[in-house]
Amino acid sequence: MSALLMIQGTSAAAGKTIISTALCRLLAEKGYRTAPFCVFSSGEMLELPGGGKISRSQFMQAEAAGVTPVPEMNPILLKAVSDTTYEVIHNNKNLGEMTQKEFRSFLATAFTDIYASLAVLSQKYDVVIIEGVGTPVELHKPELAVANMRLAGEFNIPVLLATDIDRGGMFAYVTGTLALLRPQERQLVKGVVVNRFRGFKDRLQGGLKMLEEIIQIPVIGVLPYLNDLSLLPPVSAEKRLFFYKLLSQILRENLDLKFIWELIQQ
Repeated sequence: MSALLMIQGTSAAAGKTIISTALCRLLAEKGYRTAPFCVFSSGEMLELPGGGKISRSQFMQAEAAGVTPVPEMNPILLKAVSDTTYEVIHNNKNLGEMTQKEFRSFLATAFTDIYASLAVLSQKYDVVIIEGVGTPVELHKPELAVANMRLAGEFNIPVLLATDIDRGGMFAYVTGTLALLRPQERQLVKGVVVNRFRGFKDRLQGGLKMLEEIIQIPVIGVLPYLNDLSLLPPVSAEKRLFFYKLLSQILRENLDLKFIWELIQQ
């Protein structure tokens, strides 16, 4: 059974995808055979050489890890047809269009298959990096729990909570997210990663110390704001490899790697 680590976010664009990609690359460089996983993804889909489809995010993460992308990395794929309707692909089968209500009902029946896909990856890889969906406290969208805290609780997966400081309100985002989690869910959050920081880190330290005192969870890294992260075709494979190496180096310089290794080796 592989080690599992989940990246969740305090907002939909907190940086879960890029942080997961960077971790996939970092762990691969460390010698771990690493795979990405996300319960369901929306947006652009890419065709796999062996058949099937995968989201662009998990394709990028698999490429960063140096492994072949497989459908199990994305058991459910969504393509928006309208504001309230999706085209749904489940385990490589096109289930046609579903309304949001129908999709919520579908998720209630898909738990076993979702967990089976993760189990397949867990048998083949040393580490699986799991990217959450949206945020863990979308109170009006309880169906997201299967991709976030329900999944984490089912497998006792340690969670890193990413937050975007560039948009403002980061301290409230983190504190509010943790306050809205149930106690058993909150216990799974092991560390906070501050993302997209611009400026002098020494000015941030006082605020981070106060935050840690309030939430009783360590801030394990402050990652810089990055520009030009277009990593998929038509960007060349050579340029994407350069970016993956850059992301890994950024983690090495700005993240508490000892903390990460301890989480993985639990």
